[in-house]
Amino acid sequence: MFHLSENNNQSFGWGNFILGILFILLALFAFRDPLASLMALAFVFAIGILARGIHQLVFRHQVKESFGVKPTYLLIFGIINILLGLYLIFKPGLSASILPFIFAFWVFLSAIFGFMSLPAIKQVSTPLFWLTLILNIIALIVAIFLIFNPLSALVSLTFLVAFYFLLSGIQHIIYAF
Repeated sequence: MFHLSENNNQSFGWGNFILGILFILLALFAFRDPLASLMALAFVFAIGILARGIHQLVFRHQVKESFGVKPTYLLIFGIINILLGLYLIFKPGLSASILPFIFAFWVFLSAIFGFMSLPAIKQVSTPLFWLTLILNIIALIVAIFLIFNPLSALVSLTFLVAFYFLLSGIQHIIYAF
């Protein structure tokens, strides 16, 4: 039997298995309550931007302490990200409206990285190679759909996110073995 567990020996890949289960649970939540999951995604997105801004300011301070240099760009981007994150937290509709683009680029890059891993996967297992190829083609189609149909993608985003999490969850569970 093939496996792509973290340590690449014959042991069970718990990390992939747990991630697969988590992704499948996220998919079920998104299918069950699409509006709530869209707003939750928008909120998480806004919190992520806020956290990045805070991190940039903390990192700027660490660079200053370690090297005596005060990178101005970290200060500027940190403040911009904090303000943008706060704005999106208090304007969840705006945050939800840009999610299709963010998600599209995330799925697109995921598919590209998946395609780049195909040669290594083919050495492990031909069936796994074909499964990974098919899943990444589906991911690429979803990404293109999201990029070129942002308005309809907004309406169907939670279903697309749920479908992507479901496929990714299945893929991670397979990789665990």
